[in-house]
Amino acid sequence: MNDWAREQLVQAQLAGVKQIKGYIRDNQGGYCAMGWISERQWRVQLVTGKYQPSDITAKEASEIMTANDLHGWDFLTIARKCCLPDGGSES
Repeated sequence: MNDWAREQLVQAQLAGVKQIKGYIRDNQGGYCAMGWISERQWRVQLVTGKYQPSDITAKEASEIMTANDLHGWDFLTIARKCCLPDGGSES
């Protein structure tokens, strides 16, 4: 996960985006962490016409979804502790 993707999670937390578990998004404006990052990528592409990579590997996506759904970490904790540059996670 690159710095852009981490910043999207920080901004979601600061903006009070409703965080959900088990689904990408709901009809009340809630998102899981991966759903929020994907939504932000889509919006950047819609506005600028350029794709914004998040550099999230399949292994990292699984780690993010586990942190969101099973551990109940909030967006900020996921941004701080998941997919660290050394290849690990902080527990």
